[in-house]
Amino acid sequence: MDLTGILITGVLVYAITRLLMHDKVSRDQKFYLLLTSAVFYTIASLSWAQQFFEISLETELFISSVGSWMQLIGVSFGLCFLALLNWEDRPPVARYPVQFVYAPLLLIISFLFVHDTILMKMRLLGFYEIGALVIAVIFFGLLTVKNFGFVYLLSGVLVLLLSLIVYWFPGDFAETNPWIWQLIILPAVLLITHGYIYCADELGELKKQ
Repeated sequence: MDLTGILITGVLVYAITRLLMHDKVSRDQKFYLLLTSAVFYTIASLSWAQQFFEISLETELFISSVGSWMQLIGVSFGLCFLALLNWEDRPPVARYPVQFVYAPLLLIISFLFVHDTILMKMRLLGFYEIGALVIAVIFFGLLTVKNFGFVYLLSGVLVLLLSLIVYWFPGDFAETNPWIWQLIILPAVLLITHGYIYCADELGELKKQ
């Protein structure tokens, strides 16, 4: 039984529930972008459920493809979330048109050209996710310099980046020991969730101080 996979789904469901129930988090664009990203990643994490059913190889490949699309949509909305944060953090004179924050959704279109190539698809998805986390580390690192309260979000992103580094470690280490990188995801999700809520409570909805 994939216990770590079940735990990841449980933590993601907890994160979504925590965000929805926290009355001090305003329902603005940032909130819905982050929430949408979390929802799609939660759907992608449900791959463990197939172990309880007898399915054909074709069905297994279809489920894997759906999971990849869910991850892609999740990371695209996550990048939109970061872009909107960056837009709000800029002084008004330096802001680009707000519509540009949704440019990462174009990644979904690019995925259409490689969705039938498993190896290329996985590498491209990994590149998107690692790129998104590197951008998040830089952005939250700069915000932490301005206000130390952002350190919780920064810590969560760093831990999540560590899980991806372990996953993409050369060789078959991640494949033979999947529980290691999966367990690292658990504290990362909790740190990001509670970090976002802390910023909403104490730092004025993640806006520039």
